[in-house]
Amino acid sequence: MGDEEGAIIIVQALHFEVSEFARNETTNWSVVYTYKPTPGYVGKDSVEIETCTGCNGVVCSEMEIVKLIFQIIE
Repeated sequence: MGDEEGAIIIVQALHFEVSEFARNETTNWSVVYTYKPTPGYVGKDSVEIETCTGCNGVVCSEMEIVKLIFQIIE
């Protein structure tokens, strides 16, 4: 992804201790999403993410919504 490209959370998970993006030298400047459930939570959770790619420096040319569904078993 270029500097102007990225992702945002549009619908936050409900049962999270950590639900966030990182984009830094440890991720080689790629956008990485991390999820960690609330301690003791068992069940389903989900998050919706909007991604922006193909940016021309001002406007995203390609936007997608991605829904991640988690099944927490322990």
